[in-house]
Amino acid sequence: NAEMSAYVNKVYTAVLLKLSPAAKAKGGELFKQIKSLNKSAANTAVGLWMEGKPTLALYIMGEACIADQANAVNLNNYASFLTMSGAEQLALPILNNLNKRYPKNSSILNNIAQAWLGLGDILRAEKYADSTIRIYGYHPQANMAKCLIEESKGNIPAAIAAAKRSIRKSYSTEKV
Repeated sequence: NAEMSAYVNKVYTAVLLKLSPAAKAKGGELFKQIKSLNKSAANTAVGLWMEGKPTLALYIMGEACIADQANAVNLNNYASFLTMSGAEQLALPILNNLNKRYPKNSSILNNIAQAWLGLGDILRAEKYADSTIRIYGYHPQANMAKCLIEESKGNIPAAIAAAKRSIRKSYSTEKV
């Protein structure tokens, strides 16, 4: 856990290096405003992600994690943002640390599955997707990952079954 603080700082610095000067300026301005209004930076970051503003979301969630490095929910969300931004290799150490601290947490296990899937390690992705599904049989993201994994193996009936489980709790036209 002591090393995780330094790692999160290192990841945040790496993310900042990838952002444009304009994005950093906008993120800094927004973060100052959030602080002055005494609002939740983490909740704002999630909202920004949902609004399709991943760069600002990464900036703000990184700030939230730096400010409260013991907050497992923020760290899990930050790792999820990193994975969805193509930085799975940066997310996995955070997720593995959280998994050791909070074993059998379906959200953490699913995020690990998504990171491994993004890196193309189907066997590891499947292991974590299966673990997630054992805890919550209708987990939407884990079942969709399982669908993609089964499809890649040519196991279409299992892929369809997993897709149906995913759709049951979280419908989207993309899944259909």
